[in-house]
Amino acid sequence: MRKEEANPDVKLAATQCLLHAMEFTRENWEQESHRQLIMQMVYAASQSSDHRVRFAAFSSLQAIAENFYDKLDAFMTEIFKLTLTAIQQALESPDPNIETVAVQAVEFWSQVAEVESEIMEENRDSREMNRPPKRNIKNFVNRALQHLIPLLL
Repeated sequence: MRKEEANPDVKLAATQCLLHAMEFTRENWEQESHRQLIMQMVYAASQSSDHRVRFAAFSSLQAIAENFYDKLDAFMTEIFKLTLTAIQQALESPDPNIETVAVQAVEFWSQVAEVESEIMEENRDSREMNRPPKRNIKNFVNRALQHLIPLLL
């Protein structure tokens, strides 16, 4: 997944490995330096010249959002830029491979919206039981919508 890796098949295998092993990285996500390293690798993969690697990178971002939403604050600016760029590239290119990458970028936001919806429901249930919320909603989707909707329409 490293940017320096020249072989696209190696990058693809590494990116897919991360995607399929995401549930086993929980301890790594508890350490900031490990989170930073994982995200740097995903960022690099998302900018690969190989559309298969980019597709796997955006799929990894979806899994990260699903499993580690509470750890995403520090990364959302860069993730936003990457997803926005992927979507814009699809609008400017007739290449179907670029479009499949863009679909994964949109799916990242769909996954974040699903997680935020679940958190809102959990928090509503907690309020009804006079308990404090278990998780805080970060409102990532609400902040991104004003930029994403014009592209998607």
